[in-house]
Amino acid sequence: THATRHAVSFAGTRVGTDRVRAKDQRRALGYLRIDHASPSGAFRGMRLTFSWQRWHEDGLRIRADRRRGVEELDSTLLGFDLEFASRIGPLRLLYGGDAHHERIGSGRIDFRKDGALERVRVQGPVGDDARYAQYGLFVSAEIAVSRRLALSVSSRYNLVRAAVGRFENPLSGAADRLSDDWEATVHALRVSYLVDASGAHVLWGSASEAFRAPNVADLSRFGASRSDELEIAAPGLDAERFRTHELGWRYTIPVASIALNAYYTRIADYITSVPTGELRDGQVEVTKRNSARGSVHGLELSGRYSWTTGFSTWGGLTWIETRLKRRTGSAPDAFIVEPLSRSMPLIVHAGARWQNTDGRFWARMDLSIAARADALSAGDRNDTQRIPPGGTPGYETVDLGFGWRVSGRLTLRLMINNIFDTAWRNHGSGSNEPGRGVRAGVSMRL
Repeated sequence: THATRHAVSFAGTRVGTDRVRAKDQRRALGYLRIDHASPSGAFRGMRLTFSWQRWHEDGLRIRADRRRGVEELDSTLLGFDLEFASRIGPLRLLYGGDAHHERIGSGRIDFRKDGALERVRVQGPVGDDARYAQYGLFVSAEIAVSRRLALSVSSRYNLVRAAVGRFENPLSGAADRLSDDWEATVHALRVSYLVDASGAHVLWGSASEAFRAPNVADLSRFGASRSDELEIAAPGLDAERFRTHELGWRYTIPVASIALNAYYTRIADYITSVPTGELRDGQVEVTKRNSARGSVHGLELSGRYSWTTGFSTWGGLTWIETRLKRRTGSAPDAFIVEPLSRSMPLIVHAGARWQNTDGRFWARMDLSIAARADALSAGDRNDTQRIPPGGTPGYETVDLGFGWRVSGRLTLRLMINNIFDTAWRNHGSGSNEPGRGVRAGVSMRL
């Protein structure tokens, strides 16, 4: 609704002009999984999974001047996953492979404001008659070097192939086709150490690599993007690559636990939306490019404590900081430094739970606090239908829950969400989250 004239401004967001912007989706998933386990010997087990997923989407856009666009997208994804587990002395192995193949069809028809047919487009929101295949082989080895020290090493080979039978060429507007493939082998190393013999105190560290190939939307997108933006196809993209280093500490005893993780990720060949310098139908034309590199680092802290019998508290904090160096031209100094788009603000979760001695009655409270999300990229600042000027306001929400186990078979539950009716939204979303609400539930064992 943020793109329509029916939107309600939130903290200064701009109301859209469309009369209608609607999408209907239908999804289905089915899978067959076969498990085999062996308690002894070198071969310890196997898991085989076949999966099928279908996704259909219909879209309707009616502009302020009554011009209308109707689009559809169909996707069928077939998956195959095979995983083996073995143990050779102190060495534990996990290895296997997977393959996923997706077929995508899309279309779009535009109508003039008088209802007459204007144009049957080459494609819908993504390229038509598209194929996207992902293949992988992996192996992970874990060994207990000593009673307290464990080492894990993993590798994965990735191959991704994309072919789009029809997409709208950004230069000529005519139907075009593309095909490309990407491959990479990534590795990970993890070391964990038990500080004490009981295992209550653990230190660990890891270094890992990651790889993301461009998807069909990155390569062949055509349609509305952020506020007043129209995204066009971007053939020829490279894969994104990431390297992450993590350190962690965890202390656990029966009545309490605390954990702290710190991480740092380097990003290369990051795919971003960049303006082409053209206007199309009153909107800023953008496309995707491997135009940036940067980093993300952050901390995650969590803990719990049981004060007395039946009463416990918990809490957690998540903080991240992002930096992206994005090229804006061919000159050596033609770049800007900014946060990643829609970077998450500081988030705190806390709660408490009480139950009586026999466990028949319980009550809980959950508190969520978010700081103001004001680390904005240039795209965020221009996305004024979703993100208020200066950033998304912070918020605090409180939920209350109650339960009563009437008998061994019957349990009643009552939840009061957002009891102070706070108006809030996740950073980058065009819609507010629900206000005050009540949920009641009954569960019965026969």
